[in-house]
Amino acid sequence: MSASPPSPLEIEPKVAVGWVPLAPISELRAAMPIPVPVTLAGRPWALVELDGEVSALHDVCPHRRVPLSAGKVAPGPGGRQVLECGYHGWSYRRDGACARIPALGEDVVPRGMGSVAVLSTVVAGGLVWGCPDEVPGTAPELGATDVFLREQIIDAAAPEITAALGASEEAVGGVRTGSDEFGPLRFAVRPIAPRRCALFPLVTADELAAGMAEWVRRTGALPVTPIPSDPDHER
Repeated sequence: MSASPPSPLEIEPKVAVGWVPLAPISELRAAMPIPVPVTLAGRPWALVELDGEVSALHDVCPHRRVPLSAGKVAPGPGGRQVLECGYHGWSYRRDGACARIPALGEDVVPRGMGSVAVLSTVVAGGLVWGCPDEVPGTAPELGATDVFLREQIIDAAAPEITAALGASEEAVGGVRTGSDEFGPLRFAVRPIAPRRCALFPLVTADELAAGMAEWVRRTGALPVTPIPSDPDHER
């Protein structure tokens, strides 16, 4: 019997704290019943909606170390939806607890066996946000007309991006603010690797038409990596 799953902070002690944007909720729903894989500070997570609630599970099945994002949403015990591993069918609830091990029979799961870590999640501004902290701070609070633009992948560390854009190092509810020659700016950042981040520009509905072009100019001096049109592109 395996021990209880480690907390997200035990899995990756250097992971960014606070609320971090993971992916648009529209992409998550379009991909159903297949999870959306996303990387946060070098750690893989599988985003999935189970019984109408979004969850981010550590993207490694503890049985054979297969990515859970290669699995699918399926009916589970008690009629509740689970994330089912595509290899041997081990299945997981929203809280990361193992709900089914087919080889042991229906509803036979030794206590604590096979559980995976999860991030706290919330949906705000059309994005799924995750928080690795054991006690999450203030969740993102956005205005009714706030809109996030398509993310940009930038090959630089988060502090470099923040400094280049003249923004505050402190993120309030996951959102950084600042100003430059184009005026006030707001954005959120998800660290992917030591020198790679996803930048999510934030504008209002009134700024939407010119928003992306303006942000392209803003990030012109940064090493931006084009995002493939394939919806299954690596995050």
